[in-house]
Amino acid sequence: MQRIFIFAVIAVLLSACGKSIEEGVSYPTFLPTPIVTPTLSISLALTQAASEPSTLSQPPTSVPPSGILADFPLSVGTVWKYSGEIIYQDPKDDSKTGTWNGIVTDMVFEQTTMPDGKVAFTIQETLEPMPPDGVWRQSGIIGFVITGNGIIRNGWEIYRWPLSDNMTWDAQAGSGYDMEAKYVGEVDVPFGKQKGCYTLLLATLPDATLDTFCPGIGIVEHKYQHSGDRQDEHFVLISYEPVK
Repeated sequence: MQRIFIFAVIAVLLSACGKSIEEGVSYPTFLPTPIVTPTLSISLALTQAASEPSTLSQPPTSVPPSGILADFPLSVGTVWKYSGEIIYQDPKDDSKTGTWNGIVTDMVFEQTTMPDGKVAFTIQETLEPMPPDGVWRQSGIIGFVITGNGIIRNGWEIYRWPLSDNMTWDAQAGSGYDMEAKYVGEVDVPFGKQKGCYTLLLATLPDATLDTFCPGIGIVEHKYQHSGDRQDEHFVLISYEPVK
């Protein structure tokens, strides 16, 4: 019942997001690489998640971090760059929206071993040019922790090894929200065509995140939508620099 309610809320959100932003606030921006047409929309992903059976993954069983890192390369020095667009509610007039366009750079700069033996990675995320104050997402630090057979980012388990089609897992203990993985095969982003990819969908109240994940590279496309105070994010991979 909770999931049906979530789908209804997201459907209303996506309907509202269809309004033109021509009346929005304009900010000086640049966009070196245009945003590509999404390969899978959040609304379509939610519809598929509601209609197709999913396989609840087993509780985490510890696996060697090397197996996880082969799929999700978090080695120190790795850099991902994304062409980004964020549509956000104007903080001075909630009837209008603004649009930020720029480059999002994620760089792994630190690896540590925690007292309990878990491996943690720290990523510096930089948005250029600096987004206006109305944009919640700003440059900052993101922490990833390998635990069991998954990866935790900011308290949410965003990845579980090995992925399989229609697989789900508890995204955060006690939250009541599941992460849902769906196999989509080949995807095409500015960085190039990638094979063997999955979408990872997390729908909560009041938002939804849809990441496209390709083993061996990581996240190649990110979408986020928030209801109420609007913020829509769309990032697509334009370059990837692994550690040599």
